[in-house]
Amino acid sequence: MEFEQGDFLRELAKHNIVSSHPELGNYFNKAIRTAIKKLQEDMSKAQANYALACSKPYSEGYLKTGVPNASDMVILDEQMDFGYSNELIGESLSAIAEMRIVNFYKSYEICIKSTINTAYGKVDRNIFQWDAQKDFFNNLDIKIAEIPGYNELNQLRTVNNCIKHQETFDQQLKKIKEFSDLDRITHDSCELFYKRIEKPINDFVSVLSEKIYADRFEFNDERLNKLALEYKYRMDKNTFALFIEKLKS
Repeated sequence: MEFEQGDFLRELAKHNIVSSHPELGNYFNKAIRTAIKKLQEDMSKAQANYALACSKPYSEGYLKTGVPNASDMVILDEQMDFGYSNELIGESLSAIAEMRIVNFYKSYEICIKSTINTAYGKVDRNIFQWDAQKDFFNNLDIKIAEIPGYNELNQLRTVNNCIKHQETFDQQLKKIKEFSDLDRITHDSCELFYKRIEKPINDFVSVLSEKIYADRFEFNDERLNKLALEYKYRMDKNTFALFIEKLKS
């Protein structure tokens, strides 16, 4: 009965550690999909209206003297209004693109915190800092820097930190190809970056989750021998025999 209960608990742990993670950022992306589509439609209309306004001819008097008549003023007002709409919509799209990146990294933090707590119990919250997290896994002989997708995750961390904490364009972003020739974060650069890193990072989380489960619940001969020797050297003969009986019960 106890082994059956143990099997159930292991399967439950496997589900929680390995199988229960939705794709990172998925909930937020679904929530904003309609808003993005509407903004993009509005942008297309504003761009078309701006192009139309710019194609309208000015009066000869305005071209010669720079003094507009009433008809010229209508054209100039249209250009200003549609140009401002373009800028406003563009800034809104950029803000949403930045929010997607921040949410993506936050989703990773929530996911990895839940996975670690499920596998190892409550741990020091400081291990969720980047360097401490690497040290934590390295001590478990889980080399996260060698898992495909790690570099993309590190780039996501860099962009996330720049969006959240930097008032100026961080030079670290210059090392990321989508931002290498820019002096500010744009909607298009964020979207290209997100599309490139989304799958590798989700794959990274899947592989890392498998490694965490293996560390906690899978035991080959080498691990079993190591554990047996560790307890054998720490216990006297009678205690070790009692320990074996406890394992059998």
